[in-house]
Amino acid sequence: MTIIIDPDYPKKILSFPYRGFVIEINIDDKEDDSITYSTWVGHNYGWAMATPAANSRTEAIRKGKQWVDFKINGTRN
Repeated sequence: MTIIIDPDYPKKILSFPYRGFVIEINIDDKEDDSITYSTWVGHNYGWAMATPAANSRTEAIRKGKQWVDFKINGTRN
């Protein structure tokens, strides 16, 4: 078993419902002072990562909504 002394926990900054799903945007501050946003989508069966890295909140939200739309409609808008 490996013990991580200083684990990197993402910080949730935004959570909202969208078409029956829950979209959560997390922010991660990197060591080189860059900021990365990730998008998680919650549904009845658990959670999925819609995008592991986006450069802005707007991009992360857009990709999360695209993921949901694809799962519902089978196409990306």
